[in-house]
Amino acid sequence: MITFFSCAACINANIGKNKVKKANENVEWDLIPMIFIDDKLYLFSGEKKIYDDVTDFDGEIDSQVEGTSKPSKNNQSNFGTGFKYKIINDGKTINLYLDDNKMMIFKKDEDIN
Repeated sequence: MITFFSCAACINANIGKNKVKKANENVEWDLIPMIFIDDKLYLFSGEKKIYDDVTDFDGEIDSQVEGTSKPSKNNQSNFGTGFKYKIINDGKTINLYLDDNKMMIFKKDEDIN
């Protein structure tokens, strides 16, 4: 009888040590597209537009971080490099120009409605 209770106690003590991890416990999710320009973080507003020719850009995205991270250096994104941009609305909005005549609109977090 004592042996039975001793074994039962050992089994119960080990149950907590061998917990099964949930399937998505350590999954990292991509964040929304973001860019870091002039020491400010801008988030993709969800707006895309078609543009004609633009010749006077203010800069270019030249570095990137993983999609699961926030950019933290000027001219950096979390989705790619080589995109030119134009700063408008006194720095409240950034138009980012893609290769296929599409433009993504980024805004500061507090300016997104």
